[in-house]
Amino acid sequence: MGALRPSEASALVIRVELPAALAALRLRSDQNAADGVPAHVTLLYPFAEPAAIDAGVVGTVASIVGRHAPWSMVLGERRRWPEVLYASVEPDAPVRALQAELAAAFPTLPLGWGEFEFTPHVTIAEGPGAHDPAVAGDPAWSELPLTQIVDAVELIVRDADGRWRVDRQFPMRDPGSTA
Repeated sequence: MGALRPSEASALVIRVELPAALAALRLRSDQNAADGVPAHVTLLYPFAEPAAIDAGVVGTVASIVGRHAPWSMVLGERRRWPEVLYASVEPDAPVRALQAELAAAFPTLPLGWGEFEFTPHVTIAEGPGAHDPAVAGDPAWSELPLTQIVDAVELIVRDADGRWRVDRQFPMRDPGSTA
């Protein structure tokens, strides 16, 4: 694999499905959503330069993700950082364990350039939207809590036009399998 260099053109994420009103609020309040980034929990961003994501990288990610069984995750409540309004993730231990394994496998690709402590979350508003009282008080937040099954990790990449797309999906281990 060699030493991979971080790139803001790829990420490893857990996709989440938001109810319609919360998805619409996110689309209005987070530029990443407008650029095609699906609602998600970030595992590694920046990830690797897309051209460097070869069979070895794909195999490593698939192996790590495949060791994890699906779990039920709750998007809990609205919370805030200074520049972000987000939905909490509970339990966060399975997300933290998966993220730690991926980070250990790719030590040259520090999450958030190594500037932040990892906190599993789903961003709904960022930047100006996070400071807008109408966003914080929007009735869409009442759609939380929301439960869903986590059964895969996605590699998303940014194309030359700035739009994001899913490049591939890495399934988690079927709990009924013996492999």
